[in-house]
Amino acid sequence: MSRILKFGLVGTGIALVVLGVSVLNGAYSLVTRLDSLPTEPPICLPLDLSTRGIYSGHYRRNFDAVLEDQLRLVIAGSPSTEETKKALAGLAALVILRDESRRVISEQVIGATDFHEWVAWLKSGLALTLSVEKAERRAGDYYLSIEVKTPAKGMAGHPHCIVAEYGLSGVEKMPVYCVLFPAGWITLLLGITLLVVGWRKRQEATGSSSSPAK
Repeated sequence: MSRILKFGLVGTGIALVVLGVSVLNGAYSLVTRLDSLPTEPPICLPLDLSTRGIYSGHYRRNFDAVLEDQLRLVIAGSPSTEETKKALAGLAALVILRDESRRVISEQVIGATDFHEWVAWLKSGLALTLSVEKAERRAGDYYLSIEVKTPAKGMAGHPHCIVAEYGLSGVEKMPVYCVLFPAGWITLLLGITLLVVGWRKRQEATGSSSSPAK
């Protein structure tokens, strides 16, 4: 095997190892970022569903989303789901979401029956799905307002707020686990293989040249 080919194997191996490590590092960083998304609630909006009024807050999304946000109802004392459902009886409210230009991108009338059970990341309770078209689920600044038209009298005396949280979809991790991780490991292993082959060929050539002539 020519000297140029041997050096080519080693050089290619080193390049592939560096590339493989870089891809794997990027994949692990992306997984870490995705796993951190549900721990970053974009808004906590204090409100009182037991009285008429309009409650507004700033909504910042730091990532493009596949699924819709869940508006989770957090109540002091953490009453049971059944108790919360009873307390919400009679509620009628208008939920509006606007983008940074104040354009309405979501408008929905909600009642007690629109709240569903929410179980995620060791949290449970009732939540409301914030219906937003997929094209509008982009990173940026948004404004959320909730107008209580018909109060839920049962919520009186129980301080509460709305927390917007994101339920991470497996689809968002698919490119990492199905593309980046396999590509990174394959590239890394191929690079190591080429390095080993090139090194052995070099050692064989060195051994042959140093052997005494008969």
